[in-house]
Amino acid sequence: MMKKLSILRKPLWLSLLLSSGLIPAMTSPTAANTPEAALIGLFNTQANADIYRASYTSHYLPRPMGLKDAVNFWRQVFGDWRAHQIVLHDDTHLGIIYATVEINGYIGGKLSSEQQIKVDDYKKHLVNQLNDLEYLLHKHAALTPEQQNLYDLITRNAGKEAIQNAAQRVRTQRGMKESFQTGLEASSRYNTQMREVFRANHLPEELAYLPHVESAFTTNARSPAGAVGVWQFMPATGKRFLRIDKSMDERYDPILATQGAAKYLAHAFDKQGDWGLAVTSYNYGLSGMSRARIEHGRDIARIVKEYDGASFGFASRNYYAEFLAVCDIMADLPRYFPKGIDYQQPPQLKRIEITQEMTSGEIAEKHHIHYTTLAELNPAWTKEAAEGRVALPANTLVWLPRFVSKENFMLVNAKKNKTVTTKANLGNYTLTQLNTALPDWDILKAFPNGLSGQLLATAPQQRAAVKTTRLAQAPKPQVPQRLHTKANDVHIVQSGDSPYTIASKYSVHLKELLSLNEMTSGSLIRPGQSIRIPLKING
Repeated sequence: MMKKLSILRKPLWLSLLLSSGLIPAMTSPTAANTPEAALIGLFNTQANADIYRASYTSHYLPRPMGLKDAVNFWRQVFGDWRAHQIVLHDDTHLGIIYATVEINGYIGGKLSSEQQIKVDDYKKHLVNQLNDLEYLLHKHAALTPEQQNLYDLITRNAGKEAIQNAAQRVRTQRGMKESFQTGLEASSRYNTQMREVFRANHLPEELAYLPHVESAFTTNARSPAGAVGVWQFMPATGKRFLRIDKSMDERYDPILATQGAAKYLAHAFDKQGDWGLAVTSYNYGLSGMSRARIEHGRDIARIVKEYDGASFGFASRNYYAEFLAVCDIMADLPRYFPKGIDYQQPPQLKRIEITQEMTSGEIAEKHHIHYTTLAELNPAWTKEAAEGRVALPANTLVWLPRFVSKENFMLVNAKKNKTVTTKANLGNYTLTQLNTALPDWDILKAFPNGLSGQLLATAPQQRAAVKTTRLAQAPKPQVPQRLHTKANDVHIVQSGDSPYTIASKYSVHLKELLSLNEMTSGSLIRPGQSIRIPLKING
């Protein structure tokens, strides 16, 4: 039941809503003619619930002062501190940052034993000093200069009472600037479509930034608890808002999962009435946030400070602050990444709906696509569906590439006065990828009647030299050594592989390999992943 609202002191959002004419003005505080009664009537349809969210909350994300230190802390974690920096801080009062430990040597995903020992030694020393500080203050004894500095730091940021048990609240946080930048590079593949999804659902577009907090836009991310994909949907929640069956698990498709996340967040806001609570529920759960709201109201800062519900730990308490920090960084990227971001290009895809039950092999054959390429474009397919052992039901939406046609091609190298004609399968590549892989070649499409006819892609300085000719009149074909390798057109990543080692193995340029697979030098690859090998032209 909605909490009773005061007629004399209506919230700003309600005053705006009343003045908009979307609900009738109130004349008397009777049970049938109160703001809450009108709002209940307003919410009787989904369309009106959308109007409410759009009128009251569109692009409004609360920023209570009580979260200021936390937001500032996470801005530094994502935008300033690097992976070789380990920060010692208070896990409750995030404005208290004791020290930054610089670690040396190789910086991997996890600290080496030597690096961890160094951090542990710093932390142990700090904990001892804080314990001594609390004891000496209790005894009204003199402090050492180091202890006095600790006293000043704590009291300045959180008050004298924060000294009690400060030693038990020491936490370490590793810098995440590099991983955040990698996530930024990957996010550009989906950002436009994700924002469109939230706009269509009358939700703040900034919600599209949440995967930076959830997964750093790692599409195949999987948590020990079973959450998967960029949106880290758990199985139970996924089944409620997404399609999960023997042929599909939409949690793995970034765009489909975004549609499910939008449904969840709209539902969460309708239940909680505040974006701070709705966003936090994505981490903590709706029932937990409902209990917190009943106990402490809708002020997310108060809930973070006072609510002690089961499992409402550090991650849940900081989830909304992390999200706001990401929003701040996205609004001021040049300040945090002055050298710019090497954004990945969005995949050039189209979407079709199959009208009858089909296997992946049947779809691949119909559209002249290698089945492994088709499976990569449709990450929501289960392994059984991707391998053709389970059919996809009618009306399933399928991602397809905007391929160049699988027909004859004429490749013209104006610099070396060579022309090569081939029926090689170039259909697995977009024009952008072909031009990147073959920088010295102009690519002309050969029509069935033998005329090259239409210039599809050429380097600007070479266009004047290319003329429409009949293939039969072209110079004698010289077959490239490897236009599209047979056994090695797709490399399956093994343990220890990197983009560099794969490029070296096939004697191709690393830049071409990364471009073809829409990766950057910082992209992570994992065993079992398919990597396409660039075209290679001799001469």
